[in-house]
Amino acid sequence: MRDRNKRTNTNNTGSRSEQLSFIAFGQSNRHDIAERHEELLWKHLPDTNDEIRQEETVSGNQQQLKLTYFFRKPKYPLLCDIDGFVFAANSEKSFLKNLAMAIVDPEKMYDVIDSKIEGWSFLPKYMTISPLTFKKGWTKKEIIALYNGRSNKTDDSLVYSEKSISTIRLEKVFADIVGLLLKA
Repeated sequence: MRDRNKRTNTNNTGSRSEQLSFIAFGQSNRHDIAERHEELLWKHLPDTNDEIRQEETVSGNQQQLKLTYFFRKPKYPLLCDIDGFVFAANSEKSFLKNLAMAIVDPEKMYDVIDSKIEGWSFLPKYMTISPLTFKKGWTKKEIIALYNGRSNKTDDSLVYSEKSISTIRLEKVFADIVGLLLKA
């Protein structure tokens, strides 16, 4: 037992690249894994003073922002909830167009749902959509409540009925709500 601990300790006292290689091969302790996860999460994000993530293109007075993705892209269409302002987007372009209509706090993290009904996070400070979120799974009732309780309803907006939703598939509920939001 002591030999194993001694071997592990000698492995972890090497250079940073050696430590990371042990993490990659699963020969690491819990502290190293947490440190590596944090390093992966924040290594490419700029400081608050940098505006690398916001690729600015000046065309007249209009400033165009570029949306970035952390790890992988969500599968469009998306539903996004920005403090009650709920919108649907079929593409990155439509996401940015709808985002321009919302009041966004750059320090907050907002919920996004993709077409696989997987939870994502939108970080406006970095203009990034990430799969790292507290809420990964969404139910039919939660998606319907999100739609019906939104703050950007118009007087002629339809209310999605919660009656007999047990017979409707989750993907169908999501597609219906996306369709209603895109028509609005």
